[in-house]
Amino acid sequence: MEEGMEKGMEEGMEKGMEKVLLTYMAKNPTLSNKQIADNFDIEVSFVEQLRKKIK
Repeated sequence: MEEGMEKGMEEGMEKGMEKVLLTYMAKNPTLSNKQIADNFDIEVSFVEQLRKKIK
C-alpha cells in the first residue's frame, strides 16, 4: 500500500510540474528548451516531450 501511495504522489507531482511548465512555455515562447530546463532544474528531454504535446 505504501508503494502505491508513493507512486501516486510521484505521478501527481509530475502532472503538476507539466501544468506549470506548459503555462510557463506559453507565456515565454521564445525561450529554448535548454533555458527552460535550466530555469526549473529539470532534464531537457522532459521539456522536449512537453513541446511535442503543445504542437
